[in-house]
Amino acid sequence: MTDPVARPNVALKCLMALLPASLFLFQMGCGQSRGARALPPLPAGVTAEVSEVSYIVRGATVPEIRLSLRTAATAALGSGPVGLHRARLSYSYRYGQQDVYCEVTDVTIELESAIQVPQWTERGTADFRVVAMWDRYIRAVRAHEYTHREHLYRRARDFSQELYRIKTPTCASMQSRVRSTTLHINDRYSQLSEEFDEESRGTITWPPNE
Repeated sequence: MTDPVARPNVALKCLMALLPASLFLFQMGCGQSRGARALPPLPAGVTAEVSEVSYIVRGATVPEIRLSLRTAATAALGSGPVGLHRARLSYSYRYGQQDVYCEVTDVTIELESAIQVPQWTERGTADFRVVAMWDRYIRAVRAHEYTHREHLYRRARDFSQELYRIKTPTCASMQSRVRSTTLHINDRYSQLSEEFDEESRGTITWPPNE
């Protein structure tokens, strides 16, 4: 009798709702400004839906902006964070017996990456020095959140590469191998994200450090 798990082209789909990464104004400052680095290329079979939304910050002086930033961020994101990256990753794969090994034959991955950052609306009435400070500040905030997005892209790349490398003697153990592989990748990137936030603690403030 043939084991039903060993049939060719078995398809499975999994969904991962990843924990949001937050950027804090005081308790947890975020990251070095890394500029607008290009995101890593995605392998075939990986698609990404990205978005950026904002909440409004008002004021024309440093103290006014600080107060508005704190109030608006709390209303939009909850107490503490001024920036946020929300991520979702879902993947599906097919596998089947190929000669002497069972192999993954197809991997499809869908990403959703949403970034939320402050938008200052009163730069036209502010002193040029305050404008320059805000521009430096928002570049650093956005760069931090884009680094979390980069981590998500790299996670998807590793998912695709590692799943295609899996070979098992029979297809009976394929699902457990896929689970252990994806868990290992998730643990690695969760640790990377935590370390990045810890290293970034206190490095972004309003007004920005000179």
